[in-house]
Formats: sequence, structure tokens, C-alpha cells
Amino acid sequence: MGKTALVTFLGKGRDDPEKGYRTATYQFPDGSKIRTSFFGMKLAAYLDVSKLVILGTRGSQWGVLVEESARNRDSGQEELRVKLLDA
Repeated sequence: MGKTALVTFLGKGRDDPEKGYRTATYQFPDGSKIRTSFFGMKLAAYLDVSKLVILGTRGSQWGVLVEESARNRDSGQEELRVKLLDA
């Protein structure tokens, strides 16, 4: 898609942050399906956007998002993951 941005929101989630967010299955117009807890991240990948902006509050489960993102990326970014969790 080129130079586009997607804005998504990170909600409060469950009362127990260890459980993370509920998962759901989404179907895209091309018929492909994904099961995820973070639709905004998967939609950004599907649309091939150049920037993903995630908005949330202090109550959002940022740690769960960082851990999920780390599972899907190169493990060489451990230092960045730790900095994000500390923030």
C-alpha cells in the first residue's frame, strides 16, 4: 500500500493481565483468516502499511503487547523489549 499509517487502540483487556486479551478469528476480503488478540497489528501487516500507531491508556496491557510483538520478531531486539517494558 505504500506510505500509509494505521491507527489502532489498545484497550484495558481482562482484569488479569497474565491472561492477556481474548483471541478472535478475523477474515479479510481475500478470504484469508487470522486468529489473534491484536487485530491492529495483523491488519497493519495485511495492508502493508509503513507505520502503525497504537494508542492506549495506563490501564492498557502494554506488557502483553510487547511480549506478543517479541514472539513475532527477531530475538535480537531483547534490549528494546526490556526498555519498552520498563517504560
